[in-house]
Amino acid sequence: PATLYAALAAAMSRSTDGGETWKPVMNGLPFSYYDFYYGFSATAVAVDPSDSSTVYLAKGDVVYETNDGANWHQVLSISYVRALAIEKDSSTVYAASEHAGIVKSIGGGSTWITAGLIDKRVDSLSISDTQPSFLYAGTIDGHVYRSSNGGESWSGLDDGLSRAPILKLAIDPTGQYLYAATAAGVYQYHAVHTEVPIERLDGDASRVPSVLALANANAGFVVPIAGTATGVGRVFTTDLYLTNERDAAQDVIVAWLPQGGASDGVSLFRLTLPPSSDASGGMVILNDFAERFAIRGIGSLVVTAIDASGAVDPLASIGGSARIWMQTDDGRAPLSQSIAAARSPIFAGHVQAEAKGLRQDGGFRTNVGIVNLSGELHQFTIALNGERASIQFTTAVPPFSLVQMPIPDGDYGALSIVVIAESSTNWLFYGSTIDRFTGEASTTTGN
Repeated sequence: PATLYAALAAAMSRSTDGGETWKPVMNGLPFSYYDFYYGFSATAVAVDPSDSSTVYLAKGDVVYETNDGANWHQVLSISYVRALAIEKDSSTVYAASEHAGIVKSIGGGSTWITAGLIDKRVDSLSISDTQPSFLYAGTIDGHVYRSSNGGESWSGLDDGLSRAPILKLAIDPTGQYLYAATAAGVYQYHAVHTEVPIERLDGDASRVPSVLALANANAGFVVPIAGTATGVGRVFTTDLYLTNERDAAQDVIVAWLPQGGASDGVSLFRLTLPPSSDASGGMVILNDFAERFAIRGIGSLVVTAIDASGAVDPLASIGGSARIWMQTDDGRAPLSQSIAAARSPIFAGHVQAEAKGLRQDGGFRTNVGIVNLSGELHQFTIALNGERASIQFTTAVPPFSLVQMPIPDGDYGALSIVVIAESSTNWLFYGSTIDRFTGEASTTTGN
């Protein structure tokens, strides 16, 4: 722990006594006239946490390695490396290039492969020493990404950030708190959230709590679209966020309503949210909740707070949302969209609702989804009102289920959607507009 390395103005240097004295360690490193007049210029240094004699140094378009702390050799040539990181007890090293995303070597610098984020200018890296080991990356456009599988896939940790450039990342020794130094200040993220046990209940649709009981209360909400799906070269997953604002633990039931009344039907889960005074602030984050719940496909979620008897808890104050992630298979950074929770009276007994700000043309396409929260099949009329075309059609939605469909082909331009139920019942709908080229999407709940 007393060994330090620094790219000082005079030379790359090492101290073995905690910084009391320094000696140049330049054998194998270039030193130009530019370095002589303007100081030794390096963009990143990383020391192996398991062996202080193994060091990586980025200078210009070259990454150098030393295995004895003094003699260097070239291991990588890549455009402008801004950050380096090394896994503890592993020979895996990561390099963040301003123009090539992240690359990694699993052979101590001998061979390199891509590790994703190829469309991002990554300016900072940090690795947690805890298990599982997480790799964090900060970008010039203000995003922070996390990977738990060595860069094979990434998710984002963007909530609360200002989108200012991420200049430096650091994870604390416990692996629980990530710090991001940005152009707009320093931010803290609770990287390891409270793990809660999840109990699967009998999947009887009649046990879905009555959403009417939630009217004018904070005891429940509906997430209209969530789940996991696979498209052409894309994988969609969903993170579920649950919050408890009371200073007491809160039991909740999460009901999964599958698309199209799937044969496996409604699934029910019970878990307990920590109190707001807990270190988590009362928040539980279920990353890729479908994997945690062992469910497949897309659907809707009904989240209800319950008391000790299993009835709706009138004193509860819970909230939540979801974030859908789109992973590509070409190494680009994942895209995401936030899905807001819907509360009564948006879904309580009504006949008609409208969603605006949608679009379908050569550059965009739109899906519409209807969630039937009642125990009976219902017919719905969908009216598409576009600036260049309009059409309407009907669809049936089975009880306690979601039906999502693409709207009929056409050049509608700017678009609003009106949905009308055959009779007053409990339901809601949403429209999602997707960029045909980038895959970016935005979802609007009708009201």
